[in-house]
Amino acid sequence: MNKLNIQKTSFYNKDTRPKFEGAYGNPISKESLDTLLGGIKTICISDVDGTYINTNGAVRGAQAMALAKIANTSYEEAYANLEEHGLKGAVEQYMSLNDFFTGPYKTFDPFEAVKSGQMSVFEDALRFTRSGVPTIAISNSSEQATKNKLKALGIDDEFVGIHAAFLKNEAKPNIYLAEKAIKELDDMGWYNTNQQIIHVGDQEYDLQFGHNIKQIHPNAVSVLITRPGNSYKGNTKADYVISSFDDLNTL
Repeated sequence: MNKLNIQKTSFYNKDTRPKFEGAYGNPISKESLDTLLGGIKTICISDVDGTYINTNGAVRGAQAMALAKIANTSYEEAYANLEEHGLKGAVEQYMSLNDFFTGPYKTFDPFEAVKSGQMSVFEDALRFTRSGVPTIAISNSSEQATKNKLKALGIDDEFVGIHAAFLKNEAKPNIYLAEKAIKELDDMGWYNTNQQIIHVGDQEYDLQFGHNIKQIHPNAVSVLITRPGNSYKGNTKADYVISSFDDLNTL
């Protein structure tokens, strides 16, 4: 595997960069972009839950409560099932993930989760973004729920795009979200086919999604991040395996 050639934008830090508003319909002008950036060479597409933010059991707890209802088991048994088989494996014993998220699953309140310490940002991920790598957040959740989590953590304005979908024909590993993100970048004048796209995720469908991105952008790499407590150990679709976003600087 070739060494990653991450090229960062020197102005990209929270205090001095222009406010990125592409996700909200107010893109920076092409002229300003050319002046400030000279073109973006590297883009990061990152999964959210378990990759960029640490829910410390908040998401898993909500999943276990819903799974206990549909499986008619205790919360503890449902939690153990999720830990052993992962979300997809545990839920699809009873129903599709789409039916799960549109039915019994009730998301936690992200603002309360932050207050109680059950949700936080992974500092290595935020550090990587702020070091000069424009980052797009991608999630298999509703777009509003995803934005609320990032807003509760005070990092929603760190991303050049926030895209989410839980419908079966739109959610990862379907290529829909990548196409949507790339189109938005292109509409802002931020995209070119020579850019390096780095996709980082922590689950099997993330890796398949990263692999699928290569269909529309050949200069893309799929990265598995192994966070503590992550039950997924496979890496058949991963170009690289890391334990921290900091590792991307040394690959």
